[in-house]
Amino acid sequence: MWILLAMIAVMPFEENPYLHLADSFLGIPEFTVIKLLGLIGLGWALMKVAGGEIQLNVFGSAQAKAFGLFLGTVTFAALVKGAGLLPVSRLLGITLSLLVILAAVRTEKDLWRALAAAALIMIVVFPYAYRQMIRFGGRLGVGLYDPNYFALALVLVLPLPWIFA
Repeated sequence: MWILLAMIAVMPFEENPYLHLADSFLGIPEFTVIKLLGLIGLGWALMKVAGGEIQLNVFGSAQAKAFGLFLGTVTFAALVKGAGLLPVSRLLGITLSLLVILAAVRTEKDLWRALAAAALIMIVVFPYAYRQMIRFGGRLGVGLYDPNYFALALVLVLPLPWIFA
């Protein structure tokens, strides 16, 4: 669970130059701390599955099967077009992070911890994001990560403190 909480804490700062580790590592371009944590978490999740401690019923629901079909179709289309895996690499990264989430969040208490951590991080990050917006003269989230992803995170996560209260 600690690896998921660390990933949640670092996620808003992905574009921070201090968290950039290398231009490329094991074929992963722009290797950052969040990607390192993701690789560690993926290795941990795969060891838990291989050891039989947890069972990941990844394609147990119709939605998961539809997502798998979608991912396969997009990957196939990218390969047929000649674009390679680069256009779908972000989608593949999100898919692999879902395995870490499935392995880490096993109980309702784990889910509560993850949601509380996400809410706390967004509350802490918001003043910094506002400062960066004024500093760079762009939209809220510029200088942190993509402003659209930051806005999505705000819309999804900021109601959580009200729910917890």
